[in-house]
Amino acid sequence: MNPFSLESDQYALYRPTYPNELIELIVSLSPNLFSAWDVACGNGQLTFELSNYFEQVIGTDVSQEQLDNAQKNDNIHYKVESSSLSSLGNSSIDLITVAQAIHWFEFDTFYSEVKRVAKPNAIIAIIGYELLSISKEIDECVFDFYTNKLNDYWDERRRYIDEQYSTIPFPFEEVKIPQYNCKMRWNRDELIVYLSTWSAVKKYNQETGNDAIEIIKPHIYSMWEENQEKTVTIPIITKIARIK
Repeated sequence: MNPFSLESDQYALYRPTYPNELIELIVSLSPNLFSAWDVACGNGQLTFELSNYFEQVIGTDVSQEQLDNAQKNDNIHYKVESSSLSSLGNSSIDLITVAQAIHWFEFDTFYSEVKRVAKPNAIIAIIGYELLSISKEIDECVFDFYTNKLNDYWDERRRYIDEQYSTIPFPFEEVKIPQYNCKMRWNRDELIVYLSTWSAVKKYNQETGNDAIEIIKPHIYSMWEENQEKTVTIPIITKIARIK
C-alpha cells in the first residue's frame, strides 16, 4: 500500500508550502515558459504554483488518491504515471521538478527519462525539506520522536533527506542557489496533523495497531497552549541543474 494514498485529503492540507521566492527563481532559470513536468506531484501543491507561470503543466503520480485531492487549474494535466515511464514526448519539457520525492525513485531509470523528455538547456529542480524547527523544547521532542520512537519505521531511503540530498546520484552540473526556508504560523493541532502525515507514523500504526501520535501528543500539548500560534521554520533542500 502506498502510504501517501492514506488520508490524502489531510496530506494535501498540511504539507509545508514552498517559498514564492524559490519558485520564482526556478522559473527564471527555465529557458522557456511553455511546458513543465512536476514528477510525483502528490497533492499538486507545486504543480499549481507552476501553472501560474507555464502554458501547460503536467503532474504525474502513482497515487490516484493523491491526484483526486490535487489542486486544479485549466492548464494542468494530471496523469497516473511513474517517474521512470511517462507518456511525454521526446524533447518536450522546459522544466522538470521533483518535490520531496526523489529519494523514492529508481535513479538510473528516472534520469534516463529526464534526458529523454528535456528540451535543450531545460532545468531540473529537486526540492525537499528538512526537519522543522519551532523552539528548543519542541524541537527536542520532535527530534526524539523522529529519530528514536520512529527509527524502525522509516524507509531506509529517508537517509537521503537526512543527508540533505548530498548523497543522491545527480548526473548534472549543479546550479548553486541561496538557502531558502519555509515559514508558517501553526497552532499545536496543525503540527500534530502534519506529524500524522509522516510515512513512518502510518507504518507504525499499521504494524502495531496503535497510534504513534499518542506518543508525542501529550508532550506537545504540555508545552504549547491551545489556540496559540507559533512560527514553524522548515529549511528547504535544493539541487538544481541545467540539462545540456
